[in-house]
Amino acid sequence: MTRAPNHPKTGSKHRFELASEFITLDSRLKAVGIAPSGAAKAMVAGGEVQVNGATELRKTCKIRVGQMVYVRGHAGAVEVRAAVGAMPE
Repeated sequence: MTRAPNHPKTGSKHRFELASEFITLDSRLKAVGIAPSGAAKAMVAGGEVQVNGATELRKTCKIRVGQMVYVRGHAGAVEVRAAVGAMPE
């Protein structure tokens, strides 16, 4: 994950490079270090996570390139981008 220019709504934005078609929401939270193993599902179930500005309660929601994920209590949003060399759909 690398830092990107400041996001006007949250103050900062991070990028997550996705090399496949999607990643599940709970796996993405673990992959970027926001949630330790076992806590990601509880965060989603507790309504602490938004995808594109809407609260998401599905732990295995498919997160795709172009989506923004916000987590209550964590600075900034995580933008999901295609990994370098990834084939576009």
